[in-house]
Amino acid sequence: MRDFLKSNSGSVSIYFMIIFIGIFMFNTVLIDFARIKIADLQSEKIIRSSIRSILSSYDGRLQTYGLYTFTSEEDALKIFQEVYEENLSYSKLENTIQLSSLVLNSFEISGIDSLANEDIFQRQILEEMKYRAPIEFVLSVLEPFQQEGLSDDLKGTSTFSKQAGDIEKLIIDREKNLDSAWLQIQQILGSSGKIGRYYHYYDQQFNEIHHLAGEIGVKQVDEIRQEMKNLQQDVDNYRHKIDVLNEKKEKSETETEKVSFQSKVNKYKQWLNEIKDRIYDLETLVKKIEQYAETILITELQLNKDYEQLIGAQTSINSNIQKALKVNDELVDKLENEKIMGGEYISTYDRTYFRKIESEIGVIISLFSGMKSQFDSKKLLTGSDYIIRHQKLLDANERVLNYGSEFYSKQFFFENKRMDNNAKIKDQKDEQRQKTENQLKQIAQLLHSCNDTEQPIYGKLEDYKEKYDQFNQIKVKESMNSSIDLKNGAEDIGKQSMSIVDKLSAALLSVRDEVYMNEFALSKFNYRTYEDSNELSDPKHHTLFNQEVEYILYGFNHCELNQSSAFSEIFLLRLAIRTMEALSDPEQSILKAGSPLLSFLWAIAEGATKAYNDMQKLISGEEVKLSQKLSKSISLDYKDYLRVFLFLHSNDSNMISRMLSLIELNTNQDLTLKLVSVEASVETSIGLWFIPRMMEMLSKNVRGDEIIMNKTIFFTY
Repeated sequence: MRDFLKSNSGSVSIYFMIIFIGIFMFNTVLIDFARIKIADLQSEKIIRSSIRSILSSYDGRLQTYGLYTFTSEEDALKIFQEVYEENLSYSKLENTIQLSSLVLNSFEISGIDSLANEDIFQRQILEEMKYRAPIEFVLSVLEPFQQEGLSDDLKGTSTFSKQAGDIEKLIIDREKNLDSAWLQIQQILGSSGKIGRYYHYYDQQFNEIHHLAGEIGVKQVDEIRQEMKNLQQDVDNYRHKIDVLNEKKEKSETETEKVSFQSKVNKYKQWLNEIKDRIYDLETLVKKIEQYAETILITELQLNKDYEQLIGAQTSINSNIQKALKVNDELVDKLENEKIMGGEYISTYDRTYFRKIESEIGVIISLFSGMKSQFDSKKLLTGSDYIIRHQKLLDANERVLNYGSEFYSKQFFFENKRMDNNAKIKDQKDEQRQKTENQLKQIAQLLHSCNDTEQPIYGKLEDYKEKYDQFNQIKVKESMNSSIDLKNGAEDIGKQSMSIVDKLSAALLSVRDEVYMNEFALSKFNYRTYEDSNELSDPKHHTLFNQEVEYILYGFNHCELNQSSAFSEIFLLRLAIRTMEALSDPEQSILKAGSPLLSFLWAIAEGATKAYNDMQKLISGEEVKLSQKLSKSISLDYKDYLRVFLFLHSNDSNMISRMLSLIELNTNQDLTLKLVSVEASVETSIGLWFIPRMMEMLSKNVRGDEIIMNKTIFFTY
């Protein structure tokens, strides 16, 4: 035994056997790893094939819209199992070496993502439309607005409309203040004005005072009253003497004495009557002096009152003149700094015009103040005091009247010319407004072609839309758009027309994926002038007749409102184009009127007539030339204009909900239940050929003599 253990014979063989066993074990593990990899690839290939089979079983009703969803999870499970098992059986053909005996243990199919999801819905539409409606086709409609200069011309018209509005406000504000100032001047200097009334009143007062002054002279009341008191004493003395003489007469015995006494009594009575007459005259003189003083006081008070009224009127006139001057300066600056069509005909006034009015009114007030200063009651205590000043007062009163009349006569000519020109422009503007409004009444008859039988359908659409809004977590409820009212005045219609131009100009700066969404709407749904086509969705026979695109655009729950809104926006765009054409060659008589707003109203009136004819053609399915100013003839029809406004409103997220609602209405398919993605989770296993324990050391997915493989694959349309 000891010799055997110490023997070296056979050591090489043992060494090689150890090496061989290691290599053998490595090869067996490598073979099983290769089989596992083959099985894994085979399983993935079969899963993918099975999922594709599920996706190939799409809903044909929605496919007509270019939308793809599989029918249901139950059908998906059935298809997956059939296809998977069929592929497994094909891989186990007889007379073939089965390197991977793949076994299906379990599987789970999940439908993921609903077609009602906004992002998924848009993605499918983009996939559908980028082949059917290349973006060059869309740009062919939008391109003329950019490359042909039409957009710049329209922006220029919009700018002019804003300038016209701004200038009109300045002109109206200036003229309003000037009218107010002139009205107050007329109230002062006009034929029935204050200065004229003042003149007659003070002329009468001064003459009356002069007459009284001539009668009272230098007499004063106190002096006269003292004289009257003395005379009254004389009356009392004479009466006493008469009484004494009468007593003596009664006691006299002879006739001669009686005659003598009677003669003396008669003489005293004569003197008494003369004294009474003198007292009466003095009393009358006192009354005249009191009347003189009273008239002086009344006249002075009236002079002060009238002067205050004139000062108040002057303050108001100057305030209006200053406001008018400020606005006139703004207008002058605006005309100097901005290039405005017809700006050379717009009336502006030199600053001397405003200063002259202020200074002339100031002179008139000063003259009146001078007259008032001369009439000082403290210096008119006696009639003689007044007589000295009488002629000066009359002359002062005359100067106030004459100066005011002379200024008024000169200013009257200019102001009448100014106001007549304003009235003429106003009449012309009213005429153009009326012309436009008459045309709008005719246009109102073309607004829509709806009937009331379809109204209940909009109730369903509203319910569907609310469902899709909630599904997409649109938390803000759609605010109902305000429909465009063509019954508004000409200026409002003009502003709305220019607003359309501004929005379009801004939108043309970029082209977005939304254009494909718009083309989807135009091809899959009907509209007012829609005619039969080969479209699989068959828009001609949809539930809503010739109004679906208008509903997508505006979202009203009534056909009339949707069609009217589309008609109105197209009309406003046509009106803007026709207005721009009219302004490019305006009537000189209109331009020379000096009112940009009148020019704009005239262009609106001219444009409205032509736009009305355009709309008649468009709603009849005809094409209309885009603009006479384009170098090449480009014509658009009603559908093209819908394309423009879909492009303009394409940032409205509610349009997607409306499209989803219409699809459900037409297919009777709830799109929230229609799934577009499949996720398959599959467990398969493969039997190990060699040393399971060794494989278990290398992988945790070993169960007995099998290795378990779990695979999840996601597919979507």
